[in-house]
Amino acid sequence: MDGYLTGVLVTPELEIADLIADLRTALPPVTDQARMEQALAAVLARFKAIEAELQKGWPSYQPSFSERGQKADHGRVRGWMKGMRRSSR
Repeated sequence: MDGYLTGVLVTPELEIADLIADLRTALPPVTDQARMEQALAAVLARFKAIEAELQKGWPSYQPSFSERGQKADHGRVRGWMKGMRRSSR
């Protein structure tokens, strides 16, 4: 999810409404509206956290797939990149 959210943030032509619409179509149908709203609130909170990290400047941004001084797990990098790629469609 972090790769996708980062992609939305760094792609100026994407709007938050596009993000929410894409999430609603990507998820299986949900009959419990309260759970859907809770999930969307969690996604938007993460979106804002990533946005705050990016606003600090590139050197301080740390993608979720890695930790400073640690070698990144390739599976996590691939997952992050899949999300980033999805945001550019």
